[in-house]
Amino acid sequence: MAGPAVLTVADTIARSFLRAAETRGNRPAIREKKFGIWHPTSWRQWLQISREIAFGLHATGFRPGDVASIIANAVPEWVFADMGILCAGGVSSGIYPTDSCVQVEYLINDSATRVISAAAGYRNWEGGLTVRIHAAYRSRNDSIEPIRPMRKFVRSHQ
Repeated sequence: MAGPAVLTVADTIARSFLRAAETRGNRPAIREKKFGIWHPTSWRQWLQISREIAFGLHATGFRPGDVASIIANAVPEWVFADMGILCAGGVSSGIYPTDSCVQVEYLINDSATRVISAAAGYRNWEGGLTVRIHAAYRSRNDSIEPIRPMRKFVRSHQ
């Protein structure tokens, strides 16, 4: 039986996440089922991955208040990127992978996205995602910094 809940509430989501990771350490935070087997990610691992994403964003010139868009289905890498963005002081903007080119272009422009994080491994995205992102590039005067696909980034850091 689980013990009593320990509140880890702070003044921001990122600080609440940091407190939760410090409090819960190696306990499972996220579980993903692959080939019928559940694979956990601990709070400590999630914090490390999110920290590396935050540092990576900072290295590209991403600063507090900047917007990063995430294009992915509901996968652990989505929450890793989301928390990395928040820990970097940024604003996270989700984009559905089923959105049309017109919708993606609108979302990127309307949110003033500076960085796009796209999940890898979705074969139907291979050409379509590039077209969507290039459409957004054409409609903006400033540049959008792409970062490595999330799955490749996360796998290389576990």
